[in-house]
Amino acid sequence: MRLDELARAAAEDLRESADRDLDPAVSLGRLRRTRRRRKAAWLTAVAAVVVATAVAASDALGGRRAVLPLVPAEPTRTAASARTTAPPRPDEAFVVRSGTGLLSWSSRGLETLHGIEAEVRSFAFSPDGSRVAYGTPTSIVVADPDTGRSERLAACRTDACPVTWTPDGLEVLTSSPGLLRRIEVSTGVERTVALPAGWDPLSLDVSREGLVLMVVGGPDTGRLATVPLSGGMPAVVHTLPRATFGFDARWSPDGRRVAWMSKAEPDLPSVSVSDLVVNVVDADGGHARRLAVVGRCACLGHTPGLDWSPRGRLAVMSSDTRTQTAFEVGPAGKLTRIGGGSGPVAWRPATPG
Repeated sequence: MRLDELARAAAEDLRESADRDLDPAVSLGRLRRTRRRRKAAWLTAVAAVVVATAVAASDALGGRRAVLPLVPAEPTRTAASARTTAPPRPDEAFVVRSGTGLLSWSSRGLETLHGIEAEVRSFAFSPDGSRVAYGTPTSIVVADPDTGRSERLAACRTDACPVTWTPDGLEVLTSSPGLLRRIEVSTGVERTVALPAGWDPLSLDVSREGLVLMVVGGPDTGRLATVPLSGGMPAVVHTLPRATFGFDARWSPDGRRVAWMSKAEPDLPSVSVSDLVVNVVDADGGHARRLAVVGRCACLGHTPGLDWSPRGRLAVMSSDTRTQTAFEVGPAGKLTRIGGGSGPVAWRPATPG
């Protein structure tokens, strides 16, 4: 292209550019785009101020987390997410209280679980086995038995301080006189379920269908009773004989039977030593029977425990005047020794590898 042609092309481009600048439609469109960019920048600045103000308010309130509408919420921790942190356990483990906390028997041998205080009144494992809840004379605690990390969940309001888990693994269930207490583990939020006046559960267990099983006392006799986890009318499954103390009632894995321990308490002015009995009754209250006698004791300062594993193994802590021994109880009442320990017991569910 010759020099004069280049000059004419440059002049033509300059003229078209000037025409665009003077065109009202073009100028109006450019103004609108500029205003939109300025508005976006203003909103970004406002959002930054909101975030900064919320962070400052959080620091002023002792580090409490603020709720920011412009920041995505942190995912809620669920039982499913907790399973990813639990190491594989191919078989169930039988766990008992010892002088230093909790001891676990399994195919891996004898292990000491971490993060557990020695003063344990009751304890239960979450459905996936990754956490353990336990009650002390003052507190309810949730711990990771593999890492030792623990957190106080709530205050304990009864001497027995029974604990168990809801089927979804999101709540710990305990009690106070006349109430069941449902405590969400991730938040500590507590809901209550009303019980009849005078009912103070000594033990708690929840079926897969959400039916709470408890042992409650009365003026003359105790009873095994159930109530829906969501609340409702309680039902008496079995009434204990007069002067009989019942404790540690547990559902069978299929929910068709209930096992519990009992001890006679005759009306004597002095402390009495009597048989420790493992009992079984159908879920509808029929066919109540004694399965095995596992020892004799006055049981002062402790209550021997019982638990039914997810795979159907029934185990108890027996006691006599000198020793305490854990046994697995067969369908016909045959006792197979597991090991030593004391007080409450629980099965830790298996986790496939």
